[in-house]
Amino acid sequence: MWVDADDEMYPGAEAVIDEAITTAEERGAQLIAFRYFVENAGLIPLREMVSLKGKCTWKNRVHEMLVAEDQSKIFGVDKVVRIHKPNGYKKTSADRNFAILKDTLEPTPNALYYTQQEHFLTQNWADCLKYGKLAIQFQELDDTLRYDVLCNMGRCASTPEEKLKYLGEAVAIQPDRREAHYWMAVEYSARGQWAKVWGAARAAMSLPRPSTHYWNLVEAIYQWQTLDIYETASVCVGKKEEAEKIKKARPSPKISIIHATKGRPQIAWQRRQQWLMLAKSPLEVEWLFVVDHDEPQDYTPHQAIRCNPGGIVNAWNHGAKQAKGEILIQMSDDW
Repeated sequence: MWVDADDEMYPGAEAVIDEAITTAEERGAQLIAFRYFVENAGLIPLREMVSLKGKCTWKNRVHEMLVAEDQSKIFGVDKVVRIHKPNGYKKTSADRNFAILKDTLEPTPNALYYTQQEHFLTQNWADCLKYGKLAIQFQELDDTLRYDVLCNMGRCASTPEEKLKYLGEAVAIQPDRREAHYWMAVEYSARGQWAKVWGAARAAMSLPRPSTHYWNLVEAIYQWQTLDIYETASVCVGKKEEAEKIKKARPSPKISIIHATKGRPQIAWQRRQQWLMLAKSPLEVEWLFVVDHDEPQDYTPHQAIRCNPGGIVNAWNHGAKQAKGEILIQMSDDW
């Protein structure tokens, strides 16, 4: 049975407790709760007090409570069995409680950050948002971690408005970083808003690699992804000279991918991104999309080469004639 050092038994409590224990044995209960009179606060809560050995555990380091192994095996008795009578304010006890609570609370922001990160990596978007929202409530959360949380939330929120809101907040926290600008560009590109893609990508391009060390810097965004989406956006908004400058700034291609595609622009682009993410030097890969000259789908973002219809082999042969890489690789949407 649990009692506090400052408690006094209520008159007649022994009989009430004995009767309750007998009833608990008959019911197969694990935990019994009784009324507890907190005299100085005027409270009479129902508190867990008597437990079956080995079937309950303690919860909370301050203001502890008993928890039954099986929550369905608890019953309460609506009678007071003890009175809490602390003899005035105990500073040493309060100081101890504050120290324990401080030790408990301090790791919370970091724990929430890593929890949302795990959910993000497993693509559990709902819980990523749930724990992300909790994490950013803590002022103590380091700005570098906060930036990461907001970028993750900006990528998995359910509406475009929410995504842009979180990414905008990330920009405000660490304006010297590219990541949030880049993910804004990606979000706009998913909706075909190429003028906005160009603006977001241009903003990212204007930022050099930060002089401050950020351990969670996304290397691909600084090495090639920003340049890549900026080139695509430049083509889509008619800034062909700008796109040509970017192409000339790239190193000479080692590999040329001749990608024959038809009617599936989104799938084709996804395949490109998937393979480039695996490349050691993505900027040294030339990716040439080839489509039939009468292809009705818009392949402007792909900068696709149009050729006379003749099947996939004809498309590969046509693309190979324009390839500049030392190694030519045939590609299709299904590979």
